[in-house]
Amino acid sequence: YFVKQHHQRRGPITRDDLLEAFQNPESADAQQLLNSINRQTAQLRGTRPYWYRKRRELESYAYNLDSPGAFITFTPADLHWRSLYQHLPQFQDWQELPEQQRMGMSSKLLRDNPHIAAWHLYRRFGLFRDIVLKQKFNVTDYWNRYEWQGRGSSHCHGLFWMDGAPSVDLENEHTRKEFVRIWGSHVKALNPEPARVQQQGEGNPLA
Repeated sequence: YFVKQHHQRRGPITRDDLLEAFQNPESADAQQLLNSINRQTAQLRGTRPYWYRKRRELESYAYNLDSPGAFITFTPADLHWRSLYQHLPQFQDWQELPEQQRMGMSSKLLRDNPHIAAWHLYRRFGLFRDIVLKQKFNVTDYWNRYEWQGRGSSHCHGLFWMDGAPSVDLENEHTRKEFVRIWGSHVKALNPEPARVQQQGEGNPLA
């Protein structure tokens, strides 16, 4: 909540002024003061009003810009980013450890320094979006949301509107072929060991 200051008052509004107005709300001065209180919780990140405003913002994007060209989730390799651990304590120890022990230390450092890890992702993703995505895919507008998993690892969901992106309406053969032609030149998946069989109990290397 915010209280608008009145220029005709001799001094700034204080806590005692507000308490007096709530206790005697019928007086003219109290009415003027109480009417100057504004509810602005939509500006507080993480609150329900904040996300309601963001949702309405996204609906306006879709209404005015049509369907986005792509929905992409960006997950950082935050257990491996040297650029991140350079800003965290014990960096010298971190880089000298064997890989398996280094992963354990990475998890602890992330839990102990979530503010640094979050800011690093925010800056790194912003640069990637502006330098790579915008130029490569002709991004004209975007909407994204950051989220944090149980262990503190962050990721970002993003909707991107692109100039010249293929239609997402794939009801006919022509649009399907056009979709495959354009995105097929950008999206690839390679299995480096196609004949390898995962052993029982072996963890996912991407986890």
